[in-house]
Amino acid sequence: MIEKYAKPGISVNMLFPETLVNEDAQLDAFKVCCDFEKYEALDIFLPEDSVIRHYVLKLLTKSGKSTNYNAPPSYQDPQYDAGNADKTIRDSTLALIKRHIDFAAHSGSEIFVLPSCKDTGAQERGTRMEFFKDFMCQAAVYAEQYKITIILEPIERDRFKRMLLGPTFDCVEFVKDLQKKGCNNVQLMIDTAHLPLMGEDYTDALRYSKKVGLYHVHLGNAVLNKDNELYGHMHAPLDIQDGVYGFTDLVNLMSEMLELGFIRAEAKNKLPISYEIRPYPGVSPQVTAAAVYDMLDNALVRALARDKELMA
Repeated sequence: MIEKYAKPGISVNMLFPETLVNEDAQLDAFKVCCDFEKYEALDIFLPEDSVIRHYVLKLLTKSGKSTNYNAPPSYQDPQYDAGNADKTIRDSTLALIKRHIDFAAHSGSEIFVLPSCKDTGAQERGTRMEFFKDFMCQAAVYAEQYKITIILEPIERDRFKRMLLGPTFDCVEFVKDLQKKGCNNVQLMIDTAHLPLMGEDYTDALRYSKKVGLYHVHLGNAVLNKDNELYGHMHAPLDIQDGVYGFTDLVNLMSEMLELGFIRAEAKNKLPISYEIRPYPGVSPQVTAAAVYDMLDNALVRALARDKELMA
């Protein structure tokens, strides 16, 4: 059912977290994920190693899956900073992102998910915001040659990753501002794993997003119990002990997106909705992927039934 309303995907790199720090693990991870029959898309970033990248691209081509490209983890390494006052550092960061936009084009992706830069406190926030706006526009202009849309990912400002953008409302205003400047291929997404860490709920985030449109969704969970090993910024799966979100929340999320028109039957351009989660504790990535696909499918069925009852 879900494939009629949205483009279901799953993150290779979250499902196999070792790939975030070890490029050699990428090939085995892609071999597994390219065999997922139900998922239309894979959320990815490609390795810098040209040999590994070549074989990963061959696997992707053979699988026929579409891709949703994410900025590489190295983007958040200390030597990169898109909001830094030092132009040399900003230029180096832009070169990294341009290289991965090239990789995204090679993978056939139509979107490139890009978080903001680090937040260094209220005093420097305005200056860093202007630098990041310029950075984002340059990335968008570069991506335009491939018809790739740059997607801003809101990530918590006040704890854990401490990124500049941050609150969904600020992200909406940021995207509106860039679009006024002519950067029309900059758009917005939400990530449900980050919302609780920002002190937000999905209802408000979706309604804010309506002002500029929603181009991608990451589904995940957050654990706010410090004694749990998945506490904080760990992209926990849904319906686990101490998790903020369970199946009922997923049903409610689907209902909200139906009501707001973000997903609809047989849409020409289906909204990419992707799980960005680690495996359930003690459960394989394959079993996790199958279980959460069924959960999403069932959540949509429940949401549609609920909406039908309300209209009766």
